[in-house]
Amino acid sequence: MTEFNVQTNLLRVQQNFIRWSEKIEDLSPAFEMFIPQFQKSREGWILAGRNVEGKQHPALTERYAVRKQQLYGNRPILVASGKLLGAIRGGSGWKQRVTKKSLTMEIDLPYASYPQDMTRGKQRNYWLTKNGTLTMMDYAQLIQALEGSIDIQTEAILNKSIIDLARGL
Repeated sequence: MTEFNVQTNLLRVQQNFIRWSEKIEDLSPAFEMFIPQFQKSREGWILAGRNVEGKQHPALTERYAVRKQQLYGNRPILVASGKLLGAIRGGSGWKQRVTKKSLTMEIDLPYASYPQDMTRGKQRNYWLTKNGTLTMMDYAQLIQALEGSIDIQTEAILNKSIIDLARGL
């Protein structure tokens, strides 16, 4: 049976991204391509009632489920007023800052950190993994966005690493 260690492979993808990003002078075009993908994936996870790791959100408490139903109708977990989802889509509350070597994305709503950080209630990590990282898919999308800027040497490393990942090495 094939074994797949997500933590090891995630670390490898993170390290590869860092190594390649150090060779590229301006990452901003890749970051600009990545942002809409990040937003779409987060919107999709929320609407599916799942966290960024693909696991179903824990059920709401019975008391809160009744209250939410009365106030907002039949909406998925993390969707009540729709403000958080609207911010994730790039609306009010969405903030981003792109420079040549950095990308900052945030949601500037007073309660946005509650589900992610488990400030109160159950953790519903809709933004980052429980370990506070991007997902493997996020890193894969970032690497794809960098593809046009990767030189031949780095491309060889990329191809070898992808083969290694596929083999589970």
